[in-house]
Amino acid sequence: MLLSLLATYFIRVAATASGVSDKMETIIRLSRFPDHETPLRTVYTGIALLDQGFAFLVAAFIHGTAAWDRGFHVLQIYFLISLFPILAIWSVESCRKRNRLSLISL
Repeated sequence: MLLSLLATYFIRVAATASGVSDKMETIIRLSRFPDHETPLRTVYTGIALLDQGFAFLVAAFIHGTAAWDRGFHVLQIYFLISLFPILAIWSVESCRKRNRLSLISL
């Protein structure tokens, strides 16, 4: 319970207090990354609601993907390497005959 409360604090309260949301709002509003003068792509599917969500995800993760922040870049590589075995197991299990009617087969 204590760890859950601490996680909630650091994810919600501390992030807001440190101004992370203000930076994200600035990037989304300007459609540009101020530190790198790179424009933010805002049209992905043509559906406004989806495009807003995708633009937010790009703004959140491009610092690691573009290697602007070396630590975040290494963390994203580690995450993808760690995610691969889970996806491989799900793929294999979804094709098994006994899992034909289970949720994993979808």
